Amino acid sequence: MFSKLEFSDLYKFLTSVGLIFIALSLLLPWLVMNQGDTLAFSQEDYDQLYQKSANLLDKRVEFNLLAIQWVPLISIVMFSLGVLLVWLGIAKWLPKQRKVDETEAIELAKLQLSMTTLDQEAIHKKAEKEVEMEIKQSKGNDTEEVEVEEVDSLEKVRRVKEPTASYAPKSLKEFIKERVEQRDKLIEMEQLFYNKIIEYNSFNYKPSSNVQINSKYEVDILLNSHNIRDNSDIIIEIKYLQNQLSMSTVRDEAKRLRELHGQYFSLTKRRVKIAIVIVYKHDIANKDQINRFRSAISDFTNELNAAIMQLYVLSDKETEQFDIRSIVQ
Repeated sequence: MFSKLEFSDLYKFLTSVGLIFIALSLLLPWLVMNQGDTLAFSQEDYDQLYQKSANLLDKRVEFNLLAIQWVPLISIVMFSLGVLLVWLGIAKWLPKQRKVDETEAIELAKLQLSMTTLDQEAIHKKAEKEVEMEIKQSKGNDTEEVEVEEVDSLEKVRRVKEPTASYAPKSLKEFIKERVEQRDKLIEMEQLFYNKIIEYNSFNYKPSSNVQINSKYEVDILLNSHNIRDNSDIIIEIKYLQNQLSMSTVRDEAKRLRELHGQYFSLTKRRVKIAIVIVYKHDIANKDQINRFRSAISDFTNELNAAIMQLYVLSDKETEQFDIRSIVQ
């Protein structure tokens, strides 16, 4: 019994000692009562004992009489102490164990999703891809025509060894500078919201940033709930519109995240909510266009399942005052 004691945690130890006390409180009366059978002597047998044997027998009888008198009280005390230790141990150990189980569940979910954190190069490529996608969609004249440099991507520029007529040195330099600036601003915007979550210090979630799921889906921020029974996991995606107000960008992102929602739940059996934060440059359009865009976002929100997806829209000047608690309860 003593070999099973668990010393790795104080509360486990208290629980183990309490169980031992409870077991001994039940075992002790049985042991004492069994000893009485070994002391059953007739007067004739007793008279034939040597003096030393008779003295030893007398002492055993006295001891048994004392034991019978005190064992009930000792058993009650041991049983009560054992129950108290078990209660204290479990009361302190159980919440701690729940945290361990929840952490293991999060790690299991990560393994099931083949979840990895992007390195700096991958983060840059992810941001560049988003900027380039926004520019391509803005060519579709979602609201107003804008002039866009006819270069596909920074990745294509990196593969160009010799500037050609369509890649004039000046325009190539301006293109790279513009894309890098927009990429860095997007990364800064994502980091701003991630810092808000860290500063808020929600004890209900374990936050991660720039996560790739199943080698297919990339998300800006993932919050793993420590207690999935009370709180769903949360995926937060930041869309920073720097070139044009585009509903196509919003709708495409919502479609992508709906697919991810299904995959996430299918693989982990964990509930997940999605928050899309749409940030636009304050001077990206005139007031009327901004109002119409926000109105279109509101209408689109009504089309979505509010239980799994929420949209937030604000200008870059409003981001500092944004209350992250509206997403992370």
